[in-house]
Amino acid sequence: MSCEKCSTTIEHTNHQYTCPMHPEIVQEHPGNCPICEMDLVTMANGSDEAEDQTYRDLRMKLWISILFTIPIFVLSMGEMLSGNPVGKIMLQSWSG
Repeated sequence: MSCEKCSTTIEHTNHQYTCPMHPEIVQEHPGNCPICEMDLVTMANGSDEAEDQTYRDLRMKLWISILFTIPIFVLSMGEMLSGNPVGKIMLQSWSG
């Protein structure tokens, strides 16, 4: 198909998206699975670009979860370290 105004060729890509947990769910657009609400992923059709984008999205989610997990872990397990260095830094009013 070509654009009438600028006469450039427009290529339509026909990607299909599926749920990793429910392969019977197949849609023509990205979104969420209607059963489990997981992100739909591009079906393997030789397109490495879509797989790379999915990988980058998942990697970003991993680093965000690590970023939020480390402070919670330190606060909850800090009193188990010898000398309780986290308890000495925190104010008494913070710990209740």
